[in-house]
Amino acid sequence: MLFNAVVGLSSEREVTLRGPDRLAVVLPMFDEEGGAQAALLSVLAQRSPADAVVVSVNGGSDRTGDVVADTLRRLGYRPGPRSDRAGLLARVTVWQRPSRLDVTVVEFGEATGKAECLNAVVGSGIVEAERVLAVDGDTVLDPGFIAALRDGFYRARPERCGGARRWVVEDVALQSGAATSRTPENATSVATLISRARDAEYAFSAVLRSGQTRRLGASRTFGRTRLYTVVGCGFALRRDAFPIPTDTLTEDHDLTLAVQAGDDEERSIDVESLAARGFQVVAGGRVHDPRAFFGAGETLTLRRGGGARFVTGAVMHTEDPSHLGGYVRQVERWTGGGLQNVLKRTLRSARSLAPNVRFAMLSAQLENLLGLALLAYLPIWLGMRTVDPRTDLPFLGLALWFALDVTLTAAVAAVGFVRLERARGARGRTLFRHVITGVAAGVGPLVVLKYVHAVCYVTAASRVVPAHLRRAGADPQVAVTWVRPHRRVRQRAHARTIGIGFAMASYAVVGFAAVVSLAAPFDGVARETWQRTSSGAPIEYPAYLGLPVQRSGPALVVDVRLPGGSEAGIVPVLDVRADDRLAATQSRYCPPHAVAVATEVPRSLADDAGVYEGLSPWGLLTLARLVPVLTHLEAAATAYDVPAQLLLQVLLNESFLDPLAHGPTDDVGMSQVTADALALLRSLATDPDSGFANPLLVGVPFTLYDPDFSICAGAAKLAWSRAQPGGTDDGIAYARYVNPIDGVVGGRVSARHAPIVAAFDAVRPLAAAMSAVVAAHRADPETVGRSARSLLAVADGVAAGTYGLETAYRMTAALVDELGVDDAAFYEAVVERLYADLDVVRDAEFELLTIVARDD
Repeated sequence: MLFNAVVGLSSEREVTLRGPDRLAVVLPMFDEEGGAQAALLSVLAQRSPADAVVVSVNGGSDRTGDVVADTLRRLGYRPGPRSDRAGLLARVTVWQRPSRLDVTVVEFGEATGKAECLNAVVGSGIVEAERVLAVDGDTVLDPGFIAALRDGFYRARPERCGGARRWVVEDVALQSGAATSRTPENATSVATLISRARDAEYAFSAVLRSGQTRRLGASRTFGRTRLYTVVGCGFALRRDAFPIPTDTLTEDHDLTLAVQAGDDEERSIDVESLAARGFQVVAGGRVHDPRAFFGAGETLTLRRGGGARFVTGAVMHTEDPSHLGGYVRQVERWTGGGLQNVLKRTLRSARSLAPNVRFAMLSAQLENLLGLALLAYLPIWLGMRTVDPRTDLPFLGLALWFALDVTLTAAVAAVGFVRLERARGARGRTLFRHVITGVAAGVGPLVVLKYVHAVCYVTAASRVVPAHLRRAGADPQVAVTWVRPHRRVRQRAHARTIGIGFAMASYAVVGFAAVVSLAAPFDGVARETWQRTSSGAPIEYPAYLGLPVQRSGPALVVDVRLPGGSEAGIVPVLDVRADDRLAATQSRYCPPHAVAVATEVPRSLADDAGVYEGLSPWGLLTLARLVPVLTHLEAAATAYDVPAQLLLQVLLNESFLDPLAHGPTDDVGMSQVTADALALLRSLATDPDSGFANPLLVGVPFTLYDPDFSICAGAAKLAWSRAQPGGTDDGIAYARYVNPIDGVVGGRVSARHAPIVAAFDAVRPLAAAMSAVVAAHRADPETVGRSARSLLAVADGVAAGTYGLETAYRMTAALVDELGVDDAAFYEAVVERLYADLDVVRDAEFELLTIVARDD
């Protein structure tokens, strides 16, 4: 649809070639008492009159025949004797008026389909013209309709052929006029809504059909016309394209496809022959002799085939249903006929189907099925959105698709309104007013009624597909075609539609409820987590990636209050830029008295210690990385009431205690904090009801690389993970720590995160070894080796408040070098990048370090 609309927006490089073909108008009427007079008068009032006019009264139960007769009498016509035609089950009367065109009235004795009556009128010889214009009995033609249609019989266009330019005269077999909707007199609000929606639909279709009838290149698909269907209330057909198919619900659609499946025939014709036959060229608003326009002696190519043309200038006004029941029944017939034509052609002769016809049919059905698929998935999306707000992206995508659909519909309809109004003579402010009014009043109702179309499509498919597969069904012309738009039908006629509409609504409700009920037990944590991470002001994450540590980002909250309502200002928060001596009880970000969940019994790495069995070189390297932050790790474990060894295990697997660690997905610091994790921590820290309130965590400036902040953040996140369902299992708690939303699915570690949890389990022995050496050292320093004792002395100094983190790292760096531990690059990076501008290390401290190392 979008492709054809874009093509339809472009202008054609062709000129009008006005030919001598005669045009007969046939008006099939069935129960058209209300519209017959206006339709007939509009045909007889054409600026370019038809060569013959035939009114076919196709049975029915109202006074349509009397209205036709009365109208002709008032115009001065007199009836001739009635006669019968051989092979025609109808009475024929020729009405005459001096110096005026005769009008032939054909009256069938029983209900007769539109296609059948057209075939009969042409086949019986009543109509002898080369072209036949079929106009519905509820349709009123603009005065210039026939003139515009005549100018569309032939068109000349320049083409390239073998490097040379040639003029091709196209003689199309089928032409479609452009429709607008006639609002009924004393229309109800429903009738007005339907009429406005149809007006916008007709305007949109005017652009779409222009694109479908545009030839692009020389391929069999796009080099030929791809019109899905003519406007059935007013179309012209070349005589040799008869008869019209009668075995589907929509004979006009069937005819359109059948005509376009025909092959093009080309032959040469000279300009002299064109002029002799009475052809004239219309270009630049002037009429030219072909010899003067193309050049005397020029030879053109006449292409006569099964092409179609949409004539925007041929405007007509048709009656649309005045109530929703009639509208639904009409749309069901149209969509059912479309499906019948697809089944009729693809199941019998799919391989021999013309490529342009295949494209026209299947692209339209694909669009319908895609729309149904989106509607079918909508309740699932909504259910997912309810239980898991992370589905904002697809939900937003659906909203954007809807907005794009409305915008494009309005834009294309606006172009269509401009073309239709110009064809009717509107210019300037009048044109602008009509276009704006048409778009504003019609696009909204059109979009709303599209959802009714979905129910109609399914209903039509439920009727058509089984009947076609059984090769059964009623005669469509008698049973369906002649139910006029204005006529009300019994409620039971809509029983299937109502049932399918109810079934579709039930599917939506049940589908939504099923998704919610199945997913809710497992995704409650994900839903809460998403709400926490997406709430609040956006975090400027790069602001918290500053190095060295004094380049902290701003506090995430202001007016911080501690649990119990006291102000944070009473808490002694030391500025690391002024004094690097931060004792364990003076953590800047998680002092136990500031955390709601803090335990009164200090958490120690020695709590769960096993038997100390000495350290390997790798164990000694790990201990060296641990000792500067051991005090802060135990303080954070106490503040958030998590096992210190478990917290150490997490930090080992996340970063191997590297405060400068930066993961591939912007996981930063020792505990690998991401932007989403920071948003989650902000929500937990500032929510008194979260159970993990600690306003100081985000209430003072920080950088994610600061070991003090990172350890506190890791402890807070671990505590929250352990508090969630299944959190007593360390593997589940860690999976949720790594990914609070997707880490745990259905109460189990997700398949995606299982390898990460396995790696976490693999470092448990190393964390246990650290616990064992710390416990042994605190029980009796002499029971551990000299190297371990030297390193743990640094941790003792931090716990006593003698050293701060920066000093501890520098002292450990010197010890590592002294002990021959191969980790110098790590300490060099920490000292130079994390504490580059700090100079608080005293000579006395290095003297102490040297004495401790040598005494061991």
